[in-house]
Amino acid sequence: SSGINAEYGQYPDYSVAESSFSFWFQLAENIYRAPDLQIVETYKPVFIQLLNVLVKLCELYEEFDESSFDDEDFLDFRDKCSDLFKDIVYIVGEWKLSFRGE
Repeated sequence: SSGINAEYGQYPDYSVAESSFSFWFQLAENIYRAPDLQIVETYKPVFIQLLNVLVKLCELYEEFDESSFDDEDFLDFRDKCSDLFKDIVYIVGEWKLSFRGE
């Protein structure tokens, strides 16, 4: 087990998840460079979990508070997620991805 858990990102404020993006980008980069396929296999479940969390955070819900919604910040968050999704697909392989409607 990798000992890393992506579930903290389920906190309903996307800015909390966004604060960890540099960590996830750095981890993905290190995994790209890993000569050992076992390292990639170890982290695949973590990145699948992260992907599911981020997809959920990228959705707009009917009950969101428009008064505290900053369009530009949220769009920036979604752009960063898009970049991270590309890294996740590279690590996991697109054929293995499954989105859970939780």
